Amino acid sequence: MGGTAILFQALRAGAIDVYPEYTGTIAREILRMRRRAPELAALNVRLHKLGLEAGVPLGFDNTYAIGMRRSEAERLIKQGGVEIDGQRVEDVKREIDLSKPREFLLRAGKKKFLRIVVE
Repeated sequence: MGGTAILFQALRAGAIDVYPEYTGTIAREILRMRRRAPELAALNVRLHKLGLEAGVPLGFDNTYAIGMRRSEAERLIKQGGVEIDGQRVEDVKREIDLSKPREFLLRAGKKKFLRIVVE
């Protein structure tokens, strides 16, 4: 169909009647909210000002992941090349809790550093 901005403009112009979107994307990309997506009722307060409304939740999980090829992840971990906040990652299945606001530093290899901010 198109990206969020294109679909949002089509919705506002009446070219389409409905399209599915993650609440986090609505909050961040359409409403320009810097914090976590609020509950649906609070989101709709902001959307009503634009003449829109978020309807029935479709049951999708609105989470994010950081990924790479498994073989590359295994190689980096085996060689001790992955750290989170200075602690070596030793399990390729390691999960990071991104449900709460926080900030951490991810190192992959010798020269790749990522500062990750969860709002």
